[in-house]
Amino acid sequence: MRPGKTARLLGPWALLGPIAYLLWQYASPTTALVFVALELLISVRRPRFVDLGRFTAGVWPVTPAAPPLIFGVAWATHGEGRNAKIAGLEVILGPVVVGAFSLVPRREWPAYKRSQAAFKAMQEERRS
Repeated sequence: MRPGKTARLLGPWALLGPIAYLLWQYASPTTALVFVALELLISVRRPRFVDLGRFTAGVWPVTPAAPPLIFGVAWATHGEGRNAKIAGLEVILGPVVVGAFSLVPRREWPAYKRSQAAFKAMQEERRS
């Protein structure tokens, strides 16, 4: 790793580390942990997702076209328009969105799993 890149990664923590330590000492450990967690969330520059079966949870930057918000709560939906089905919940924290939602509606989940299994079998067949 280049020295400039290392400085950009560690530079902000030169200030945030002492702040977290002071919060730990003079407020509470919970306050310090929440502070560090929020700093890590707000520093996200690329989308990150974790799939948990039919559901996924992730964090991603807000689109530039979105109105500037400090905090917001919204529904994630399947599809467009007023008739779209609710898929999950999003929480907007400044420049970042944290969300958890279903990948596909419950009725479509068995068909989705079958198509995924067929796709994986086809890939394995090509490799052999």
